[in-house]
Amino acid sequence: MWLRKGTAAAAALLLAPGIAVAQAQQAPASQTQTQTQTQAQAGGQCMTELEAFGRRMNEDGFWLSGYRTGYGWYGAPYRGVAAPGAAPGAAPGMVSGTGAPAAGQPGAGGGAAAGGAPFAGMDWRMAPTQALRTLYSAAHVLAQNGSEQACQAVLGEARELYISYTEQLRQAGMQPGEIRSWRQRQLALAQPVTQRARGMRADAITGTDVRNPQDEYLGSIEDVVFDPRSGQISYAIIGRGGFLGIGREYVAVPWRQFSVTPTMDLFVLDIREDRLEAAPKVDPEVFASDAGYERRRGEIDRYWQTG
Repeated sequence: MWLRKGTAAAAALLLAPGIAVAQAQQAPASQTQTQTQTQAQAGGQCMTELEAFGRRMNEDGFWLSGYRTGYGWYGAPYRGVAAPGAAPGAAPGMVSGTGAPAAGQPGAGGGAAAGGAPFAGMDWRMAPTQALRTLYSAAHVLAQNGSEQACQAVLGEARELYISYTEQLRQAGMQPGEIRSWRQRQLALAQPVTQRARGMRADAITGTDVRNPQDEYLGSIEDVVFDPRSGQISYAIIGRGGFLGIGREYVAVPWRQFSVTPTMDLFVLDIREDRLEAAPKVDPEVFASDAGYERRRGEIDRYWQTG
């Protein structure tokens, strides 16, 4: 149901900028400036509600970004494969080091509390964060355009979808504390990205949460930068502040600094939050250019080499 409505909302998102441009071309400069100011004021309420919605999702603690589907992933609901982190040869659904079946497997006594994946049994067709991020981003653009009504419609879709996700988890007996416990176990098993024998797809990296070993949220990986000489990933761009990639500042961190959990649901950076806050900020578009890369990489490398 939400997909049909979301399609209409997406159409509004695509049309709104074009309509605004066409109107601006026909209107005098003074009128255009007035319209722009009015639009910004009109979108202010929706922007405020978007920020509140983002805070609510963070505070609820349901860590929906830990759910991944699709090619290259241990597809949720983790049926028919060894649970993420399982030792080689472990039976399907068994969690390494616990001897316990993952949730959703025969003999399982529950979700994360029983040692299993927190989203076992959740047969969502799209990763929750991917869906919510798409709607949240669309609402944010509409708010910036001053399209208050369209922004509120998309925000309403995002709220309904989020409620649906969390209600399904509650009905399955899953509570935020269990999800946090699962995540912390995964953090303890993280291995350096440079030591991984298995390859990683681009969409297994971008949009993924970054936390430190103390389970503090540091941001999410918004992009990666390849070294033009080696062809290897040289930096990951972490988006900080805001929510779901919106309203952020960006920090480039050398790729070798990261570890990744066995499930690839989290990247781990062994630093405190204040050190990341003090790191050199980058404009991702400029940094990705040849000139920007050469100009900034020395400064960035020096910062991270100081420990």
